[in-house]
Formats: sequence, structure tokens, C-alpha cells
Amino acid sequence: MSDSTISKTAFARRRGVTPGTVSRWVALGMPHSDGRIDCAKAIKWLDERDTARRRIEPAPKLGRQAP
Repeated sequence: MSDSTISKTAFARRRGVTPGTVSRWVALGMPHSDGRIDCAKAIKWLDERDTARRRIEPAPKLGRQAP
């Protein structure tokens, strides 16, 4: 076990999400090994997914919001 790996629960706490969310990310391809998360690789994976998502999602419409 490397010092740079932590449990899914600990990673969830650091990211401010539930352990279930981390499990979902793992199912979607987030790097992990033996049930542990490599923080640097996982954060890079999340950043890459966020960047890709921003390229796909349409920009929010600006203007007056409905009451």
C-alpha cells in the first residue's frame, strides 16, 4: 500500500461527497487499486472529466431569470 492511496471513504470526505459517489466514479473508470484510491490519479481523472463535460454542455443562458 502506497502513502498516496487512501480508502474510498477518506477520498469521499476530502472531496465533500458521499462514499457512494466515489463508488460510482470508480464504476465509471476512476483509477483505483485493491479498493483504494490514488489521490493524484483520481483528481486528475476528475479534472479531465470535468473539462470534457464543460466542452459538451451548452453555455448557460444569460439574461433575466423567471421569478
